Amino acid sequence: AGFSMTPPSRQCANVPIFFDTRGLSTGVGLTYTWYFGDGTVTTTNHDTITHRYWSWAQNNCNIKQLYDVILVVTDTNGCQAVANDQAEVGPLPRAYFSSTDWIICSTPVNGQIFGELTIDREIEYPNCIDFINVLWGDGTGAYNLDPNDFPLTHTYTQPGAYQVCGFFMGTHGCSFDTCHTAIVEGEPLASVTLSGASNGCAPHQVTFNIDDYQNNGPGSIYRWDWGDGSPLLEWDSTQVASYTTLTHTYTESHCTNPFGTPNGYEVSLYIENLCGDTTMYYQYVEVYEAPTALFGVPSPLCVGEQFTLTNVT
Repeated sequence: AGFSMTPPSRQCANVPIFFDTRGLSTGVGLTYTWYFGDGTVTTTNHDTITHRYWSWAQNNCNIKQLYDVILVVTDTNGCQAVANDQAEVGPLPRAYFSSTDWIICSTPVNGQIFGELTIDREIEYPNCIDFINVLWGDGTGAYNLDPNDFPLTHTYTQPGAYQVCGFFMGTHGCSFDTCHTAIVEGEPLASVTLSGASNGCAPHQVTFNIDDYQNNGPGSIYRWDWGDGSPLLEWDSTQVASYTTLTHTYTESHCTNPFGTPNGYEVSLYIENLCGDTTMYYQYVEVYEAPTALFGVPSPLCVGEQFTLTNVT
């Protein structure tokens, strides 16, 4: 029995190690039982295997940690052979970012969002950190930071979901990457305008335009109600561009439709996101029954006979 490791020397803990028995373990119908030295035991019929060690830096900023790897090879007759070696692993700094609020709600100023995110670093042993890089998720970053440079504040100027990532480089040469999502959005808002007449006889077609929704953020949902009992329209922030113009035909007067009001149909748009919810109303669309023109003619009639038309409208 035997095996090789790739890479053969010290490897940072977040990079898997490839173990290979090919050409080193021989026999018929072999099974391989691996004891990786970190409490993990795996039995397989494959002659190669990959394993990832999770080793964390200690207060002494240890450069490496050794794991005793034992391979037990068993053939079809139950005979066994054993091989062993040591895996040399570079520990990672145990670190991440924290914030009092990863959801940033902002009131638009002159139509623009300004959201401030403040993060702090949480590091088990700050003395084992060489430097820290921060990527804010909007194409900007802060680099070669010291643990004492935190807390750190960044301003976003557009709504969105931003991946805030940290690169923590340890003094022993191994790094740990971690990311967290920050949501930046405004309180739900939109404008609703009507194209054409707000009143008419059935069937009456109306078209509404929706705008000023751009600051609502990536988690927003929308629900549109025509006010006449027809099915609601629902969409989310990924679909909003397809719902900026909405057209509907009212086929019944608001006076007879049980969903209508005495003043007309009340059209509404409900918006919800992580910063709250709101409902906007358009009051009102007035729809009336069109008159029906009808008159009666006596029958039969003789040529030259005088007759009277009866209005039955």
